[in-house]
Amino acid sequence: MFYAFRPTPVYSWKRIDVYDKEHTVKNGVDGITFDYGDPRLLVIKSASRNHAGQYFCTATIGDKNDTVEGSLTFEVQPTWIGKIIEAVSPSVYSNHSWTCNATGFPTPTYEWYKNGVKLAGSATRKIDGGTLAFSNLAKTDTGMYQCVADNGLDNIYQSAHLDVQAEKPVFDTNTGKTTLFLGAKGVIKCHAKAAPYAKNTWRKDGVNINFSLPRYTLVNNEDLVIDSVSKQDIGN
Repeated sequence: MFYAFRPTPVYSWKRIDVYDKEHTVKNGVDGITFDYGDPRLLVIKSASRNHAGQYFCTATIGDKNDTVEGSLTFEVQPTWIGKIIEAVSPSVYSNHSWTCNATGFPTPTYEWYKNGVKLAGSATRKIDGGTLAFSNLAKTDTGMYQCVADNGLDNIYQSAHLDVQAEKPVFDTNTGKTTLFLGAKGVIKCHAKAAPYAKNTWRKDGVNINFSLPRYTLVNNEDLVIDSVSKQDIGN
């Protein structure tokens, strides 16, 4: 709006941002200029989301004024930032979480899907925005998961497969007969494949080995180490 009469009006600008905070608009500040120094012509050469909001131009002569307003909306389609979720194979009864993070304006919101069906939270599955967290995983949690980010302009998604492992213990080595030397340190190996990870228990002649004794050490929850082997260690 231009005023052609005299005296010449004094022009001023202000902006109310998207958070309802008021800012005084000044020439040469925050990427805003008045074209050729004319306060009637506000120019934003490289607009960004920081410039979004409602703009007010007020023309004042003495105690009289008039105001016109216009809005600047800055929108950006969502894009992923940070790490993309990946396929995993955790053990049953364990915990697992994925986090997907997107940027955009307006700020994206998130939804999670399993095998194409929208997920809701449960006692063992918590959804907090872009984070999906499992506790006490079960085989039924196995499936293809998708995180979808949407801000009204577009939606994007990323997918990953969750394969919950549940295997009973199976020994991949047979200890059989182990020869140890008197007075030396002896190692008897025992490794079992299992999911979740198996806890080994050692017995001698049907009696649990007392690992509080300094002679016995359990290494990596698998191998039995006997310090200074003696004849009393002979047995099954």
